[in-house]
Amino acid sequence: MNSREKIAHALRNIRSLPTLPDVAVRLLEMGESPTASMRDLARWIEKDTALAARVLKLVNSSFFGVAREVSSVRHALMILGMAHLRNLVLSSAVSNLFDREGQVGGFSRREFWKHCVAVAGAARTIAALRGIMDPETAFTAGLIHDIGKLVMDRYLHEDFVKVVARLEDPDLTMTAAEIEVLGVHHGEIGHHLVAYWNLPEVLCMAVGFHHEPEMAPQHSSAAALVGLADALVRQLRIGSGGGADHPLSEHALALCGLSLPQFEDMQRDLEEELEEQVDVLAETE
Repeated sequence: MNSREKIAHALRNIRSLPTLPDVAVRLLEMGESPTASMRDLARWIEKDTALAARVLKLVNSSFFGVAREVSSVRHALMILGMAHLRNLVLSSAVSNLFDREGQVGGFSRREFWKHCVAVAGAARTIAALRGIMDPETAFTAGLIHDIGKLVMDRYLHEDFVKVVARLEDPDLTMTAAEIEVLGVHHGEIGHHLVAYWNLPEVLCMAVGFHHEPEMAPQHSSAAALVGLADALVRQLRIGSGGGADHPLSEHALALCGLSLPQFEDMQRDLEEELEEQVDVLAETE
């Protein structure tokens, strides 16, 4: 059974994969358009009251340090800019598709979401420092890198419970436990979902191959970057991705043009910044 057949088999009980909300799809499209105006964007955001509230809460947070309270979506967008808007829209859309409360055994959904937000921030910083890919695309890749775990939790829950139970072995990675139980891992399932959403190929590769960038048919450096961001956040223990840490890949370091000492320096420099980002973005609802 090849990888594609394994994924189809693992997803056989899923009647319909989750879709991004219309407002999120539209805003992401408008965010790529050079002719889109802030007025147009504000109009679309105001159609989703929960998203509008998150935009206002974010822009009024200490992270942006505005002197006076911002009360209009249009004013908020002028402060946030397109990059922050795109990230907020996608994080809001993805987080609203899945439960973020409660636990499955030792797997905390809340801590997992914090992990994803921190990986997004780390990926953006590494991309900006190394010039490997667009930093905001890297943020998106980091945010959704483990979305396959969310699919398993929601749509293959009985199998996910078995996966989490296997993690009582402290030396077992979640990837290894998933393969034992399902025959596929979260990267493969996540790749399937991102492709279903018609997101760019670079995101499909980063999600699908972040633990094995050498296997990526293209965009291997993007996959390596997200894998390194994941490793960095795990070592800092910001949130929890579940299971034992994957060994730090020398191949991934090479693809990103980093030595181990450079990676360790970056990790130390980023700790406080990532914790602040998590406090703002993971809790903004």
